[in-house]
Formats: sequence, structure tokens, C-alpha cells
Amino acid sequence: MDWQFQTGMWRKAYIQLIDVRLLALRPGEASADYRLPCNAFVLTAEGRANFILDGDVHPAQQISLLLHGVKGQRLRLAQVQAPVSYYMILYRARHVLSYRGSVAGSKPLATIGDEPYAFLPSKPAMLLEKADRMLMEWAKNEPAAQIYAKGLLYQFVAELLEQWDDGRRQERTDRIARQMIRYLHERYAESVGLEELSARFHYSSRYLSKLFKRETGIGIIEYLIRYRMQTAMKLLEHSGLSIREVAASVGYADLFYFTRLFTKHAGVFPNRYRHRRRSAIGEAGVHDAKSRTGMSIESELTPIYSNQWSDNHSHKLSGERTKMIHRDRPAKAVSLLLILTLVLAACGGAKGTAVPSSSPSSSPQASPSAVVSTNEAQSSLAAEQAFPRTYVDGTGKEVTIERKPERVAVGHFAEMEYFFALGVPPIASPLAEEILKDFEVTLGDNAKEAEVADLGDVMALNMEKLVELNPDLIIGSVGLHEEVYDQLNKIAPVIMLDLTGAWNENLMEYASIIGQEEKAEEYIEELTVQIREANEKLKPLREETVGFFRLPGKDQFGAIGKSYYSYFFDENNGLGLRAPEGYPDKWEVLSLEALSQMNPDHLVILDGASTYDENIAALAQSDVWKGLKAVKAGNVHFLDVAAATNGPYAVKYAVKKLQDSLIKG
Repeated sequence: MDWQFQTGMWRKAYIQLIDVRLLALRPGEASADYRLPCNAFVLTAEGRANFILDGDVHPAQQISLLLHGVKGQRLRLAQVQAPVSYYMILYRARHVLSYRGSVAGSKPLATIGDEPYAFLPSKPAMLLEKADRMLMEWAKNEPAAQIYAKGLLYQFVAELLEQWDDGRRQERTDRIARQMIRYLHERYAESVGLEELSARFHYSSRYLSKLFKRETGIGIIEYLIRYRMQTAMKLLEHSGLSIREVAASVGYADLFYFTRLFTKHAGVFPNRYRHRRRSAIGEAGVHDAKSRTGMSIESELTPIYSNQWSDNHSHKLSGERTKMIHRDRPAKAVSLLLILTLVLAACGGAKGTAVPSSSPSSSPQASPSAVVSTNEAQSSLAAEQAFPRTYVDGTGKEVTIERKPERVAVGHFAEMEYFFALGVPPIASPLAEEILKDFEVTLGDNAKEAEVADLGDVMALNMEKLVELNPDLIIGSVGLHEEVYDQLNKIAPVIMLDLTGAWNENLMEYASIIGQEEKAEEYIEELTVQIREANEKLKPLREETVGFFRLPGKDQFGAIGKSYYSYFFDENNGLGLRAPEGYPDKWEVLSLEALSQMNPDHLVILDGASTYDENIAALAQSDVWKGLKAVKAGNVHFLDVAAATNGPYAVKYAVKKLQDSLIKG
């Protein structure tokens, strides 16, 4: 089951509850095939039996089992070993298509209707209680009671999706944490930095740090230091290496720095530790340095930390070590966009839906150049009259916006350009100072003229600054700001959004929040015309392949993928470029050798303007790089990394830049 999509669909679905039943079978009995007349939830309350849905066997062994079946599937029970009782909830779903609050039509909700699945609830009592109450209300056969039962169905589904998400998140975080531990164990002697981990695991460094500490009880850098110190202890005990050689073996070229860390960790100097341990185990425990290769550094994946490893001590070492082991990287702009790309890949969830009290026309009738000041004044007045309006955000919360927002604070720097495009610059954003400086190529005059307060890090917003600024609306990000939602909501109303949609969908979404729908339509129409014109001019390249890549590390190429940047490849609504065979759908880091196998006709490198030439010059030393078709043909193209935001300004810049670069002559 696609949890994110299901959540979005259920949130916008119209549900018709058909029937609620409680059924039972005794041991040895078997039910006849039952053809589902519509969608159905089946939730076991007790017993042991096999539930067979269209031939797929799902055993229920005392633990509650939830099945979702779809219309036309056949359900039966077999091998009943203990008395079985189960709830069957029959329903139909339709998806309401709304545009700025008005219903434009409806269609069957295919995702719910076409996707059977089985699930073992972690908290079955919560679902059983709602199913039982639903049955009781439905059995009254009264209109009001049946409406109440329908409401309970929504609660039932909400609980189901929440439990599914809890398991999904736990499984994901457990897997990522274990992979990170193994990665650190394998590369403990190398220069390992947080940015490298971010590129390796496709999440922001702050998110990985937070996840790692939650799962292990210790920070990433602290864990690495502690593992190195434990490895150093083993080398001091069982090898003939000098102290300097031991330090180098665990990643420290600076002997003084290693000695200081080791002494803090072990309580004694390295040579004193060796003397004590050898005195305890005898000289028979000393082995030749070559024998250390037999020591396993992969088998133990249990978190290595001590309760005595204090927070203050850890923080100090983390800061010091970051300076020592941080691998050389491209300019700060590249790092920022790496965070952006990974956050956009990690965050999910459905967008919100605005329901204004009045809806302006649904299609633009004039280009921006044709809109005179009188029309702008009338549009502004109409927008003011459209408030208050209710908005259902990406977490399902209904937020009432009393009046047109004028002082909007955004929780992610990628959102700034949307509000610039809508003519309502945000008053505050994370990393505002750096983004306005580094992304001038896309933000244009806004980068110089806009007064946007800097809220610090994306995942650690400066709450004091927000209070001082007194915003009338805060835009939070799903997957980033749930934990600080209550704090934000005390400052101003909060709308939680995701950043995963296409630029035009996102722009309309933001516009519907602040009453700038017509402005959004004008921008979309103007940029759509530019995309169509570029598509036509790029048609001669249809038979040639184009790959888009970042440079996350030495001889590494981050393929940005097709799904999020679909306008590059969409033949009807985008530029119509053709991706090379094997080009991934989502972000994926490739080696130079893997890139040579893909071997596109054109390489588009997204990089910082200050680091691009240097990075290309370094690649030019490789025979593999020089053998690529694109390199030999002179078809390596530069695209400023600011284009990776995929926002309205970024898309406008990328369309113009690619058109000029890809078409020669």
C-alpha cells in the first residue's frame, strides 16, 4: 500500500458506507466463496483461520488481521482451528475533484478501489473498538446513527493509516540507522563527514543526525569517535604499531589530537594504556601488526555508547572533530542544494486544499503584460473578500485563515521563490541570508531587494526571531516541522505542506492560501508558453539522450531522477528531453564507471558557478570521463545548482538556460 497516496486520497474522498457486519465460524467450518459487491475492510476479532482473498492466503493466528478487498474479489475462510469472529465493513469511495473550493466533478477513487492489501495492526484494540461502535450505530437503522457510523469509518481509516505509518517509519529508520552504523564501521579510518553521509543516504545531515541519535542514543560524530577509540584500544593491546601508527590507522594524522581524544575516552595516555593492558594479559597477547586484519569491524552493529559519555563532552568533541575530518566539498550553495534535494526525496504526504468563501474565475484570460493597475486593484479587492477561508493542510488539519495573509514566514528556503512569484515576499525563511546571496541567478532582483529575516536551520527554526517578527501565517513542511508544530502555532496559524508536487501545482497551492490565484495563473500561463516554445526548439534533439547530474563526491554522480524533475522529460507538458537507458526515476548516486555504461549524448551538470570549472578540470584527468560520448562531442552543459529547487523561478531559469545551451548554432 502506498501510504502517502492513500492518505491524500482518503482525505479528499467521498465515502458511502454500505453495510457493517459481525460474522463468526466454529472450528472445522469453512465459508463459501463470497464475491465482494464493493470495497471491504475485514478485521478479525478472535480465532485461528486462513482468510483467502482471490487465492492469496492470509493466516489469522490469534493476532488481529486486517484485510482490504476490492469489488469483485472472492473471500472465503478455511482451516478454522478456533472460533473465529470478524468484522466486515462494506463501502464505496468516490474522489471529489475540487478547484479552489468548488466541485468540478467526481470519479471513482481508483487507488482505493484497485489495491487489496493485508496488514497486522500494532494496536488492534483501537481498530476493534471503532469497528464495534460502528456496528452498534449501523444496527440502529436510523439516519442520524448511520451518519455517525460513517464518521466512525473515517476514524477507523485514520487509525489504520496512522498505525501503518508508525510501522513504516520505524522500519525505515531502523534500516537507515543500521546501514549508517555499518557504513561507519567500514570507513572508520577514512575522512567521513556529515555531508558525505547525507549524499550517501539521500537525507539531510540534520535529519540523519536526529534519526541516528534517536535510534542509538548518541550522535553520529560521537559514535565514530568512540568506535575509533575502541579500535585503537585493540590495536594498542594486540599489535606492535607505534602510537603514531595506531592514530593513523583509525583516521587521525594529528598525533596530538588523537592523544587528547584517547585520554578523554580511556582516562589515560595511549602508551600508559598499552603498558597496563600488556601487563594484565602478558606479552603473549602482542601480535604482529599484520595480524590485525583478522579483527572484525563489521560484526558488531549494536550502538557503541556509554552513559558516562556526557552531552557536554560529546558536543565538544563533535565540534572539534568536524573540523578535522570534514572532507573537502564544493561551495556552500552546493551543500545547501544537496540538503534541499534530499529533503524533497524524504518528505512526503498530500498537499492541502483551500476552500475559500468565493472562487474567482478558473482560467486566465490575459497575459501579465495585459493586466492594468485597475484590474489588479479589483483582483486584490476580490481576494480580500474571499476571506475567511478554510484550508485542509498536508496533515489533515483544518486551518481557518481569517484575512488575507500579508506577513508570511516560510519553514523551508525553497518556498521563498513561490511567494516572490506571487508578489508577496515572505518576511522570514531558514537560511535566507545564504540563499538570497547564492541563488541570485534564479531569484533575480529579489535576491538584492527582498528583506527576508534569517530563521537559521531548516530543522531548528529560530523561535525567538519568529516571535519578534509577528507573522500572520507560518508555512511549515511535512516531515520537518511536526515536532515544533505546537510552538509555531502559538506564534501564528500554521499550515503544514509538502514540497513534492510539480512547480505549477505548488504555486497554485500557495496562491490559494494567500488569495493570489490570479497572479499564479498569470505566471503559470507565461511560463507554460516559454516551455512550449522551448519544447518546439528542442525537437531536433529527440533522438539524443540527456542526463542531469550533481557532483556529491569524488568520481560520484548524483542522478537527480525523472519523477521530481518531470518537466525536463515530459514530451507533452515539458521540454521533451529523452533520458538515457538506465537513468533512475529517483535520486541515485552513480560511480563514474556506472555513468560510462549509461553514456548519455548530453551531460547536464548542476553545480555551483564558483566550483564547476574546478570540478570539471578534476574529472578531465580520468580516461573514463574523457571517453564519454558527451565529453568527446563537447556536450557537457552547466546548470546552476539553484535550479534544483524546482520552483517557479528555478524552472524559468532552467528552461532558458537549457534551450540556449543544448541548441548549437
